[in-house]
Amino acid sequence: MIQPRFIKNKNDDLSFAVFIKNYVNSENNYAKHKFSKISNSKLEILKSKKGRDIGFWTYDVILNQQKGTKDSILINPTKKQLFVFTRVKKYMIGINCPLHDTTKFDTFKNYLITNIDGIVESPNKIDGIKL
Repeated sequence: MIQPRFIKNKNDDLSFAVFIKNYVNSENNYAKHKFSKISNSKLEILKSKKGRDIGFWTYDVILNQQKGTKDSILINPTKKQLFVFTRVKKYMIGINCPLHDTTKFDTFKNYLITNIDGIVESPNKIDGIKL
């Protein structure tokens, strides 16, 4: 396994909270470097309904997006990005969605948190070639 850029020492046995915080800080630093700034980055360490440790991370989208139409398709600017992360064995797994309507924040948050519990861990190593 390739060591992620957000883990300084490959022998570290990081707690879930430290593992996710390191990842989010790494992504925030990348965004600051790439896009000059990131706005309202927030990370919550939670438990899912099934007791899985999860990180719920959000930030405001600050790109210059214009509301309007293009080829008869309504364009709704993204207001926030929402992510839910968990750790499965030595890997971080995440799902995300853009938020176009801030009044639906709780709906999307609950959707992501509910769906992260749908992860099924294989007891055996999966052979990508056979798959």
